[in-house]
This record gives sequence, structure tokens and C-alpha cells, in this order.
Amino acid sequence: MLRVCFVLVLFLVPIVGFAQMQNNIWYLGFGNFVNFNTRPPTISYISDKKVRATLFQVESDAPNSVVSDTNGSLLYISNGYTVFDSSFQIMQGSESLEISNFSPMPCVSAKIPGEVNQYYLFSLKNGFVSYGSDYSIKYLPGELYFSIIDMGLNNGKGGMLEDKKFVKLYSGLVGKLVLVRGVCGSIWLLSHEMNSNRYVCI
Repeated sequence: MLRVCFVLVLFLVPIVGFAQMQNNIWYLGFGNFVNFNTRPPTISYISDKKVRATLFQVESDAPNSVVSDTNGSLLYISNGYTVFDSSFQIMQGSESLEISNFSPMPCVSAKIPGEVNQYYLFSLKNGFVSYGSDYSIKYLPGELYFSIIDMGLNNGKGGMLEDKKFVKLYSGLVGKLVLVRGVCGSIWLLSHEMNSNRYVCI
């Protein structure tokens, strides 16, 4: 069957210019980070269980969105539940995000073109198959949302804009989001419709 790519004509088209150090910190799961700002790269670990429980909600190796500045310094991390600043405190305005922790790829981030301090956070709620006690299959279509993070708020620790928080864009998706680099510094957000052969591109 022909795969049809839907291009959603929205008022947001995430175009970012990735500097070399903006992706230099990765989260590996279970409290482990790898830092590529050093040569060789170094791994750090949050040993305090209470801190890990607060930061990651559960001991999980689920993917996270980790964003650094052009110098490679951590700005924020989102684990699919909420957003945490560089001090691993819950970011202002992000306490009520309703992102499903079961999504295989719950969130991705992209810098807003022309803005010094603002980032898009794309969030996917649900988007997976659930099995009932009678082994019946229940599909939970993913719902795509976006929020805007402004790193100029809260004395540089960042915060979410209240009128641009958890805004619904699309529904009926599988539980994965992927950012793909395009021409001229553009970024495409890709997902796939559930029970379909169609992709969604933003």
C-alpha cells in the first residue's frame, strides 16, 4: 500500500541549528549520565535514591529528552512525566504535564527558530497496546502535544509558558517520536499513525 505522508501545516515549524555541544549530555537510564564535553567522555551517577525517585519518578531506562546550551551545559531534562532544570528540580510550570510513562519515546525537544531562550517540547501521551486480564488487546492511540520552555524565566533555570503548555496537535499515533535533521538546519518531527501505513510529519 502507498505510504502517505501528512504534512501538518501549523504555526510552528521547528527549525534549529545544532551546535556541536548542544547534544553533549545523554541520559542512559537509572540515574546515569554520559558527558561528551570531556575527553574521554565521563559517566556520572545520582547515588541518592531519594533524588533519583524525585527526578525520574521510577527507576526507569525509558528515553529522555536532554537539552544543553551551546557550551554543552545542561539546561533541562524531561522524562515523559515532567521537566527538570539543570539542578534537577521540577521546572516552573511543568508540574501538571500529563505524559504517559508507558510511551516508548515520550518526548523530544527542538529549539525555536529566531528565539534565544525558547524551546519546543513535543510530548506523546499513550500510543501503545495494552493487554487485559483476559488477554484481550486494547489500543491506546497516542496524542501529540507541544509545550514551550523559556530558559529566560526563573533566573535562568527556565519555565513553561502557561498559555503554551500541553497544546494538542494530533491524535491516533503510535508511541514513538523522532526528530530528523532536514536541509538548511530544519528539523522534522516524525511519528506513525496507529493501525495504519501512514506517517505524520511536522
